[in-house]
Amino acid sequence: MSDAALTHALATIPAARSAAPRDAAPVRVFDPRVAQDRAALLALVQSGRVAARCDTLTRQVAELLTARAGGSAPRPDEVARWLAEAAPEGVDRWGRWVWQPWDRRLVRCLPPALHRALRLDRNRLKITADEQATLGRAHIAVAGLSVGQAIAVCLAQEGIGGHFTLADPDTVDLSNLNRLRAGVGDLGRSKLALATAAIWSMDPFVELRTLPAGVDPTDLDAFLCDDAGRPVDLLVEECDDLALKIALRLRARELGVPVLMATAEGGLLDVERFDLDPERPLLHGLADGVDLRALQAGDEGARVAFVMAVLGLDTLSPRTAASLVEMGETVASWPQLASSVALGAAQVTTAARRLLLGAPLPSGRWRGELPTEPERNAGPAAHDAAHDATHDAALGAPLRGPHIVTGATAAAHPRQRPRPRPLGGRRRAGGRRGFQPGAELGRRGPKRAAGQAGCGP
Repeated sequence: MSDAALTHALATIPAARSAAPRDAAPVRVFDPRVAQDRAALLALVQSGRVAARCDTLTRQVAELLTARAGGSAPRPDEVARWLAEAAPEGVDRWGRWVWQPWDRRLVRCLPPALHRALRLDRNRLKITADEQATLGRAHIAVAGLSVGQAIAVCLAQEGIGGHFTLADPDTVDLSNLNRLRAGVGDLGRSKLALATAAIWSMDPFVELRTLPAGVDPTDLDAFLCDDAGRPVDLLVEECDDLALKIALRLRARELGVPVLMATAEGGLLDVERFDLDPERPLLHGLADGVDLRALQAGDEGARVAFVMAVLGLDTLSPRTAASLVEMGETVASWPQLASSVALGAAQVTTAARRLLLGAPLPSGRWRGELPTEPERNAGPAAHDAAHDATHDAALGAPLRGPHIVTGATAAAHPRQRPRPRPLGGRRRAGGRRGFQPGAELGRRGPKRAAGQAGCGP
């Protein structure tokens, strides 16, 4: 085949329509019990827009019954009998049909309460039913959807947040794929559309409010409050605009909204409890004296000064510190790794769960990364120390890596960081206990025989 023939053949294939930069088309959920929804569903199917149908309802019901029976799988006739009782009007009018416009698929799901219960079934005993319900009522705002995408998806996956406000004006580029969960076919697609599709694909009943133009610095309440003017329960701040970082915190402090931020550098997690301390300095006081006007003007010197002040030379890896002076010269932007992004998502999700459940979580800066160099020639003493650190971690105390920084400490003693309070379940003086996920075990599953291995959570 000649090159011209191949070129002509390729040209006859319709080009994939790249999602518009502002496009984050929502799912549509159809309830087949409702006549209006049945008519709309029929119109959609007859329109020719549906490329595929995914109906695994019987499989989902069988898994639901298995979970309720503590792992004992039902017989096909038991599944059919259960469905007949659950759907007296007929199975065709039970469950939900979900239209996913991004991949043109029509997917059948369990009703919302059963879908959520089964999807989060493996959370049980680690998160109680009451805790899961509390987490599911939270409204979380996420600014920036590079690192923020991993965080938003992780939060939704764990059932933390039933309502999200997401904002990011950027689109996917090839250089994003070292850390962003996307493919080459997603180039040009909005990061907002990518995040909403990831969340709605696993839970179409989560409420998502999207700001495709990003956060408007002249109307921060449009992002930090719901339509009724109520502040969100939590702000996850992961935007690239440094001036916007400051502006969001100023307004969050006024509204009493706590802020979490993963830096994706050295495992840093910042916790700012403006809900508990409305006078707390921004970024633990590390941003005091920042020239906000210079940041707003895009001054590169002000940008580097801000990063150095907030992160601090002693917290940066040598390679990251060296990259700062190369930005705009040999590198286009701040280097980030997928492993650091994934770690940040896990840290923010864990912190959000504790914060929203009212567990102890003080303001400060936490580090949760492996040491730069592994210990060499470890003898008995080193082995004992490593065992103690692992034992402490199992009890809920932080490993040697994490540190906490308060505003006063950072200002007065930038290299001296007190050890944080344990965030986990170690017993405190006076018999009080810290956060114990799964302390209320609820309904027990089947007991394992001695020596029988189980699956990890």
